[in-house]
Amino acid sequence: MVTGKERGIAASMSYEAKARGVTRGMRLADIRKRCPDAVILPSDYETYSLLSTRFFAIVRRYTPDNGTFVFELATEEHTPSYSIQKVKTFTPPSQDKAFVWAQLATNVENACIKARKYKLAAQRVVIFLRTQHFRDVGHEVDLSGPTHFPNDILRAVMPIFEDLFDPSAPYRATGVILLKLSEASYGQVDLFGEAIRMQRLSNLYESVDTLREKYGKHAVFLGASFLAHTHAQHDGERGQVPERQRQLLPDETARKRLGIPMFMGEVR
Repeated sequence: MVTGKERGIAASMSYEAKARGVTRGMRLADIRKRCPDAVILPSDYETYSLLSTRFFAIVRRYTPDNGTFVFELATEEHTPSYSIQKVKTFTPPSQDKAFVWAQLATNVENACIKARKYKLAAQRVVIFLRTQHFRDVGHEVDLSGPTHFPNDILRAVMPIFEDLFDPSAPYRATGVILLKLSEASYGQVDLFGEAIRMQRLSNLYESVDTLREKYGKHAVFLGASFLAHTHAQHDGERGQVPERQRQLLPDETARKRLGIPMFMGEVR
């Protein structure tokens, strides 16, 4: 048994698959040559997380307070990131300019969500496009001021995207890197009212992030990323989702499910 169908490479594998030479990161096509009878499934990270939480709760229940740690537990505060990177692959590769732009916009939104979570703002951004033949083209641009709002970043990188995009090249991935991160602050008054605009955006995205926490990460998104949200990230077998996401309980949605791990297999 091998998981990682949604990525096109092996994420984990059973001992039987390992014995036949299957390794992590191996392409599914190569796995099928080695193990024609292999059962290949999409990874179910949601269920893994739920079961991991329950497992550690059981361990802590039977572990004395003065127990010995095999590895020292890290208790220091989170260290601010030096960069934030978001990359997403999609299949099949696309030459549709609007669709590729939507994929890039989604990455920018996701990077900004993380930046706002840690109250960081970026002064520099890198975008890149990856072709079907794994050739990356990208560019770095300095922003007019520190920001963690996707509106500002997309406005700055749109001319770069126009220059990078080649209509004859099929693209399989887009990516963004936020650099020169600093603590977000928009309190200083300026002559042209930029601080007021940034504070209004801050208030807006504070509400947006609240809605996302309640209704799901992409409950609210920019129109620029619309095509990425209305099309499956992957077509074909890579688009297969875990069984738990297909077997929804009453009132559950694709993005909002109860934290209940469910065994979907058969016991023989």
